[in-house]
Amino acid sequence: MECPYCRSKSKVTNSRSQNKSISVWRRRKCSGCQAIWSTSESIILDTSHKVLTDGKVTSFNRDRLFLSIYNCLPHRDNAVSDAQYLTTTVITKLLKDKKAKITNLKLSTITYDTLLAFDSLAGNLYKAKHKL
Repeated sequence: MECPYCRSKSKVTNSRSQNKSISVWRRRKCSGCQAIWSTSESIILDTSHKVLTDGKVTSFNRDRLFLSIYNCLPHRDNAVSDAQYLTTTVITKLLKDKKAKITNLKLSTITYDTLLAFDSLAGNLYKAKHKL
C-alpha cells in the first residue's frame, strides 16, 4: 500500500483479525517519511460471494439482505440500526463457513435463526416471506 502522505511504499507492522466484525485491522509505517497509520480491511462480498438459487448463480447483495431484514422490523423503534447490526451478524456467520458459494436456503436459514434469536416476531415475519 502507498503512503497517503508521500506515496512511498509502506510496510505492515501489526495486524489483527477483528472477531466481532468481518475485517482486519492493520498498523502501517511508511518507508519514506516514516508516517504511521491504521487501516481496516474487509472483503467486498458483492464481488467475492455468490448465491445459488434454483440452479441460478447471482452475486451476493448486502443491500438486498439489509432490506429483507429491515422489512421484518417495522415494530422496532430503531429498525434501521437494528437491521444494520443484524445484517453484519448474518454476514459474519456466513463468512465463518469459509465458502464462496452460498445456497439461498442457507442464507435464509441463517437470517431466520439470527432474527428469531433477536426478536421472535421479526423471525416469524421473515419466515412467512421466505422459503425455509
